[in-house]
Amino acid sequence: MNNRILCPPSDISETERIKTIIHHEFYNWLMTPELVELIKIYNNNENPPLSLPYYDYLKWLKSFVAVWDFRKKQSEAMTNEGEAARWLLKNDEIVEKYSKLVLEASVKLGLIGITDTVLNSPDYILPLGGALISNFKRCELAKTLIDTHNFESKVIALSTMRPLSEQEITFYSNTPAKDAVFEFEAIASGLSTTFDIRSYTEETERKDNYNLNWTIRKYSEKYGNNDIYAISAPSSEPDIRRANSVDCFDFFFKRLNVLPHSNIINCTSQIYCPYQQVRALSFAIKHTVNFDTVGYIPNQDSASTPKLLNQPVNYLQEIKATIDAIYDFVNRFS
Repeated sequence: MNNRILCPPSDISETERIKTIIHHEFYNWLMTPELVELIKIYNNNENPPLSLPYYDYLKWLKSFVAVWDFRKKQSEAMTNEGEAARWLLKNDEIVEKYSKLVLEASVKLGLIGITDTVLNSPDYILPLGGALISNFKRCELAKTLIDTHNFESKVIALSTMRPLSEQEITFYSNTPAKDAVFEFEAIASGLSTTFDIRSYTEETERKDNYNLNWTIRKYSEKYGNNDIYAISAPSSEPDIRRANSVDCFDFFFKRLNVLPHSNIINCTSQIYCPYQQVRALSFAIKHTVNFDTVGYIPNQDSASTPKLLNQPVNYLQEIKATIDAIYDFVNRFS
């Protein structure tokens, strides 16, 4: 049993939804006993200040979890292009010592074990662009949901024109994505391989500023009664950065004309389920829709799949990311 963060239904008032998210879903997650014990260990064996008012405790926690920012601490966890990479993190001595507790906490917090959805009749299933094998596995997860539940929906892979790192290009060299240079191309390959579809039509825009480029690819073939799309979003700050995940969701809602009360499932890696769900809740409030997030676990038994994102250090990093996201949501909506 885990403290899965749920999305309150879209047919109740916005005020009630926000209240339920903050004071029930987030509160229960933050008070998970295994998480409290982990905080104590990293707080010099002193109990966290749970007697503080809820918002004060959340502020304290936001500052505290910097101790789990291993990507910032570990300079070796960088790609050759100089970007922080989750899959290159290494366990340190204290993480090794308490690895069993970290994994137990990760199960209770929903970073391990969320493979199926709580939503019925999804209108959209969204494989989210990522790194390495995830661009295939998240598409496979979408197909598994459809096959298991006989869903009829739109499958829309959300991604950006993020250039693949040298390590990723090497990884893809023996896969159907061997010609991919960008994240969009990698997850589009994941879609076409998973659903056995090839032909498509595209709507695109190309600018001198590459951060403004976007693509909406609709595959000509369906999978059962499910339409299949791959989308690459433009940046909302093109002079500063390339598109990020927020840009992807904004582009999705705008260009697909998503209706209020739609049911939407994110397909990601299990370790990211709580974080992605918290981020999705902002869109659930903004657009009056319902979100759920499910994930796959990297296969440690496969010779072709590296052991990624399932070490204790990775789980601590993503617990921190989820707490950061909770803090941002509360600041925005409370």
